[in-house]
Amino acid sequence: MANKASDLVNYALSQVGYCEDPKGSNKNKYAAYLDTTNWYLYKEGSRTWIHKINGYDWCSGFADCCAVKTFGLEQARKILNRPEYNNYGAVVKYSYNYLNKIGKTGKVPQYGAYIYFQNSAGLCHVGIVVSYNSDTVTTVEGNAGAGSNYVVKRTYKRSDNYIYGYGYPLYDDIKPGPTEDYKPGHIYNVTCKGPLRIRNGVGTDYSIIDDLYKGDNVLCKEVIKDKDGNTWLRIEGYTCAKYGKEVYIE
Repeated sequence: MANKASDLVNYALSQVGYCEDPKGSNKNKYAAYLDTTNWYLYKEGSRTWIHKINGYDWCSGFADCCAVKTFGLEQARKILNRPEYNNYGAVVKYSYNYLNKIGKTGKVPQYGAYIYFQNSAGLCHVGIVVSYNSDTVTTVEGNAGAGSNYVVKRTYKRSDNYIYGYGYPLYDDIKPGPTEDYKPGHIYNVTCKGPLRIRNGVGTDYSIIDDLYKGDNVLCKEVIKDKDGNTWLRIEGYTCAKYGKEVYIE
């Protein structure tokens, strides 16, 4: 059976309105279910044990449970790149890192993607993208809403600084990567190894004024096509975002 993004999204949407019980306890049915499985199975030498998560922050547990309930343990591990043992994905930064390790993260929303949020301390929260357009992204998130007690549906501006980026599970029906043209006023991420040249005009015959490297963020001020149809962004100078089939900025 195909691992479809729509199946996970539909499951997540069906959970909107759920409240942890009792309120303020972090006790919830998603963590309780995962605690009965081998999803968070730890191993050290010959000793194995299930790492229990019920009663702790549960945004990652909710997102993981959506995958496990939808696809089963084996396929959920595959699409989220989780190990059989010592899966630390109950912690938001590790949930992100598992997908980042295989190059499946970026700054562009995608249907069924995991959306990661940040605060001054780093990655702090995760949800699931259920829809988006050129200006907004709509999510389902656990451990959210009033008192962080609920599963809620929310809509954000894509430019919201609370959004760190996206992780792209390995669904069978959606291929991770850029899904739309660039928009002025949006922030994008350099994905090529670099250096990616910033020039004082559109085209490789213009002088280099600076360099960008993988992981750098750029604010798009204008989108320009050169004479060969390649896409350039005006930032402080000009840099090539797409050259033929090669994508340098997402």
